[in-house]
Amino acid sequence: MKLLTVFILLFTLCATAQKNEYMSWEDLSINQKIPLTISKKDFDKKYSGDYEVTDPMPGESCSTGNSVTVADYKGARYEIVNDTLQFRSIDFSRRRNMYIQFKNDWFDHTTTFKYFKKVYPIAAGMAEEYVDENGEAGQIITFFPKDENALYEWRLYFKEGKLETFECFLYCF
Repeated sequence: MKLLTVFILLFTLCATAQKNEYMSWEDLSINQKIPLTISKKDFDKKYSGDYEVTDPMPGESCSTGNSVTVADYKGARYEIVNDTLQFRSIDFSRRRNMYIQFKNDWFDHTTTFKYFKKVYPIAAGMAEEYVDENGEAGQIITFFPKDENALYEWRLYFKEGKLETFECFLYCF
């Protein structure tokens, strides 16, 4: 009977840990005030042109055509689609006063790989090594959305043990 109780307890803890390691689009925001999807009108009203509009980087957008643009607001990049801004990434190496809020947790340039291993052991356990365009090595941790059919995943890039980039990686077909 004790063995059965221990088994049920372990199964429950594993299921809870897996459930908590999914990130929904709705559960995230930037600096606890900027949603990941925002109308261009609302964004312009709040940040009055305090951003740069550029062409997307390779792989940053699934949209096609010449009208695809990206708004870069202090290191946070949004794809502009039909007068709506959709979050794409945030580069913490460029801007240190930005953070991603996830429920009761947040991630910024001070977030360490060690912290992630402790708080999100399943995702951190699947970390992969990568080498950037400058030949520097790092780790990528992937979080999946709650919706199994979503065409994106969250990728967190760590260099020298610290979070450098938080990205919404899109699957383009």
